[in-house]
Amino acid sequence: MMSLPRFGIALLSVCLLLTSCGGQKMERARQSLHLLETQNRSDSVFRTDTLQLSLAKYFDRHGTRSEREVLHLRRVKLFSFIFAFSRKYH
Repeated sequence: MMSLPRFGIALLSVCLLLTSCGGQKMERARQSLHLLETQNRSDSVFRTDTLQLSLAKYFDRHGTRSEREVLHLRRVKLFSFIFAFSRKYH
């Protein structure tokens, strides 16, 4: 599980990435996507979709079909977790 400060730093870096100018924007976005995939493989629990939403918006405009699918699948996983959690505890 990723700690809150670590998640905040990751989120801030992605926000800066998506708002920055320059030719390296796509490369940084792909690095963030790789980070997201690594966290997913380690079964990190995502409690917010801010990171996925930022990347999904970027890749919807600039990414490949594969990149878009990966991000949207991550968001579905997150929403499934939130739904299951809310049904269990409410």
